[in-house]
Amino acid sequence: MNSNIYFLENITPNYGDNLQQVNSSTLVLLNVSNEQNRESNKSSLTNQEDNYEYRVIETSHEKITNLKEGQYVYFDENNFINANGSDIAKRNIFFNNFYRGRLLFKNLDRIHESNPFLNPEVHSYHINVGHGNCSIIVIKDSNCIKVWMVDCSDFDFMNSKSYRSNIDECFNHISKKFKLKSIEIDTFFLTHLHYDHYSGISGLINQKIINSNTILYINMHYAMASPNYNRLLKKINQLNPIIIEPLSSYSNNEIDIWHPHMTTIKSMSSKYSRIANVQVEPNPNNASAVYHLRIGDKSILLPGDLETAGWNSINKCFSHLNNSNYFAISHHGSLNGHLRNTCPVKLPITNLSHCIHTFSTPILMGRDNAFRGIYSPQVIQDFQTIFYSEKDNKGNPCSFMEIDWQSNNKIWY
Repeated sequence: MNSNIYFLENITPNYGDNLQQVNSSTLVLLNVSNEQNRESNKSSLTNQEDNYEYRVIETSHEKITNLKEGQYVYFDENNFINANGSDIAKRNIFFNNFYRGRLLFKNLDRIHESNPFLNPEVHSYHINVGHGNCSIIVIKDSNCIKVWMVDCSDFDFMNSKSYRSNIDECFNHISKKFKLKSIEIDTFFLTHLHYDHYSGISGLINQKIINSNTILYINMHYAMASPNYNRLLKKINQLNPIIIEPLSSYSNNEIDIWHPHMTTIKSMSSKYSRIANVQVEPNPNNASAVYHLRIGDKSILLPGDLETAGWNSINKCFSHLNNSNYFAISHHGSLNGHLRNTCPVKLPITNLSHCIHTFSTPILMGRDNAFRGIYSPQVIQDFQTIFYSEKDNKGNPCSFMEIDWQSNNKIWY
């Protein structure tokens, strides 16, 4: 077959003006046809740049009935055919299982002990990375400074643009503000395995900002056999950091994980069929870890790209998303990350704007019009006052937003 082979990174249903799904979806495809040539290059896998040959198309639901995110497909402009049996797919599936398996074995039953902050001064930074998420939290407490990070994208596959310079600019600002000779991430939280949430991690490893002392919250049980993710997994294996499964039962006083409630895998296998407390979630967005980070008397809720079905399963949110002071709007302001109709205490709700407290600050990370329905006009209308990572409160483009948690002041740079 002469068609190109693609890794199916993302399937996003489209919505009409009446808030109902229409008969089309937006697909993000990674062209892997040249991966064999890339792998035969003399440079090692970890020194290669990621494959940026992404393609975005809209197609009808009839054409993708049997497709799932995370699989390989042949595509010839008209039809999709399963390509999981191709050599490229089998090789990447093998390495994905291999690298994840090694990391799971080395980090079996790891937990993160609570380390309460006594009188913290907190600043958070929400970086303009185009269509993607990237947040940094700096905690100064008793002459000790901790740096946490939640997701890190540095490349927008929708406009083929790198935003690495914005991340570097933010780190330089933090270094000067807090008089740091160098920056190391103490704890990194990954919500889920879409490229627009992890593409910048390799660069952080290269810069030694993430190193063997970094604690990484990543779901290594979840299979996404993308060549780009495999390159990252190999780097993480070589780094050998502490890895913790983001699971609600592993919460502590500062890191409260609302979702998922049990080990989450993409598809059932013989290995997991013998294990209790395992759930299958084929949609990576609804496998998102939801992090409620409580630092001193303030908190921030970061739900990744959680969609309606995931939100409806959460039961730790009463009241007003547990009175979170800051709330990162789910899924870049799309409607399917906004709608919610199940409340654990039976209050009448239809979306997340009914859940947040009046004093909460909604933060929106992403790029307007990157996808159809992003940002959703309904999301903008429901939240009314939103603070953006891509623009200041006058609509001017920026590199990042800084929030002083003590005063709630926002400054854009």
